Amino acid sequence: MWPKRGRGHLGAGQRVGDPRVRVEGKVAKGFHSGPHRSPRCTRRECPAQAAIVLPRALCHTYDITAADDGSMLPNRYAVVDVETTGFSPVNDRIVEVACVLVDGDAVVDRWSTLVKPEIDIPARATEVHGITNEMVADAPSFESVLGRLRDLCGSRIVVAHYARFDLSFLSDLGANHAVCTLKLARALVPEAPNHRNQTLRSFLRIDETIGEKLGAHRALDDALVTAHILVACHRRFRQRRLGISWERFLREHLSEAS
Repeated sequence: MWPKRGRGHLGAGQRVGDPRVRVEGKVAKGFHSGPHRSPRCTRRECPAQAAIVLPRALCHTYDITAADDGSMLPNRYAVVDVETTGFSPVNDRIVEVACVLVDGDAVVDRWSTLVKPEIDIPARATEVHGITNEMVADAPSFESVLGRLRDLCGSRIVVAHYARFDLSFLSDLGANHAVCTLKLARALVPEAPNHRNQTLRSFLRIDETIGEKLGAHRALDDALVTAHILVACHRRFRQRRLGISWERFLREHLSEAS
């Protein structure tokens, strides 16, 4: 399956005009892989198979409602998205990564950067996301931008669309929590034709709602679409008055095995 997925902020040592940074533009997405399973995880109900997805090292370690100090997490999210050379987190590499910060129902920050994959980008991948070997020739390595990405995510709940794909490439992120908006939208927007990132963008009229023309198949645009899918789902949840908390809905309603 070829999933469909911006302006950005500058990272450390980057400047306006630096080709490694997405500052403006329209764009959309690339590759999805099979489901993540922790090498130590044998539980069929592993949340990595459902809407709440945890990176390998943290599978079954954290509760969605609890911060590291045991207090309730606020609705603060870090929406991540990656573009890659292919489907395999073992054999392929990240060529672009983005992070959009959401507080409550508001996007409060955005960041993205091209990444040097250290392997050639196949032509079939470039056809999807438009990123060429020349574009990433002088880009930073993923290791050099990982610290910036970790800082952005901080103690926030990490979110991605079809999260098992993105997080399979971001196992070093060390995120405490992750929510898959693909599964979330299936539960809260059942009337959509399908629940792909770009289909939901159109169905939910995201561009009209935010007054910004987004694109597809690039990390920042896809992350922005995902952020607004999350916001739309949160609003729909409140309108339904289900009598449970949003956190409980994430944890209990969508944590059963796929």
